[in-house]
Amino acid sequence: MEDNTLFAEIGGRAVLEKVHKVFYDELYAHPWLKNFLNITAELFELRSQILRRCILECGVPEALADRWIRIDGAFKHSLVKSDIDQCEKRYTTDTILDFPKPG
Repeated sequence: MEDNTLFAEIGGRAVLEKVHKVFYDELYAHPWLKNFLNITAELFELRSQILRRCILECGVPEALADRWIRIDGAFKHSLVKSDIDQCEKRYTTDTILDFPKPG
């Protein structure tokens, strides 16, 4: 049986881990995204652009990168908030953070 899942086609766990390392290193180096908890639509789009660039940087073919980004985009509804009042704490000790866009 042929395994033609996106996971298998990109190169499996090794490529997934490589992309995530490159991606999160870049996110945490970004002046605005490094502080995100309340993800706006604009932040999600910027995050998606960085993720796609990291996927391609790790040698994933463009068609598979596009599939990956489409799958990742399915989480947008759960992550994007139009107002800080929509954010929910996981624990009572959590603080909801809201950082202005730099520059």
